[in-house]
Amino acid sequence: GRVAAPEGLAGGRRLRVSLYAEDGSLARATDISCGLSGASYSIYGVSNGRYRLGVADLGEPAAWTARPVEIVVAGSDLDGRDSVLVPASRIRARLSLVRIASDGSEETVLVSRENAFLLPPGFTARATAVPYATGGEVAAQAGADGSVVDAEGRVVLAGLLPGTYDVEFAAAGAAPGSVSFAPARVSGVTVVSGQAADLGVVPLFVGAAVSGRVS
Repeated sequence: GRVAAPEGLAGGRRLRVSLYAEDGSLARATDISCGLSGASYSIYGVSNGRYRLGVADLGEPAAWTARPVEIVVAGSDLDGRDSVLVPASRIRARLSLVRIASDGSEETVLVSRENAFLLPPGFTARATAVPYATGGEVAAQAGADGSVVDAEGRVVLAGLLPGTYDVEFAAAGAAPGSVSFAPARVSGVTVVSGQAADLGVVPLFVGAAVSGRVS
């Protein structure tokens, strides 16, 4: 197939064309360089089945994206499965860590690049399209140090298609001895093509532990 380039795309932009199985797992992918007139792609060794074709911008930040294309492979080669790049949207947010003291007062710390180590290992943010088929799921990209907090203290979800998303901030699992936070969720976030939606400051509450004995 072919990826069509819109006006304003710089030549040589690196793109990843991926095929996702029905369960959302990655089946095959190939990287291409997109010129001013677009670029062709080929993906080989694809088994029979139903797939969703996606195109991701590998640039920083991700400025372009494309609507998914539904594909059915049934024993023969397919051609003409084209995709059109559109300006990508972004969702950004600051985070604050909130601990409820014994007297009911709140102790709050605004997360920055300098204190991002306060977040538990594996912490990330994900935006899930509503409905899912309109944009899938996009996760925040971590830096070389594993943190999803950028130099301006923000968490940014880039490369989004225009639409509505539910955004969740959570850690995959707290490491022994680390502070755990209850997941935070912001629902119904609408983004417009080529623009950013700002969630402001999203609070993360320190999770409390409850223990006891059953006799």
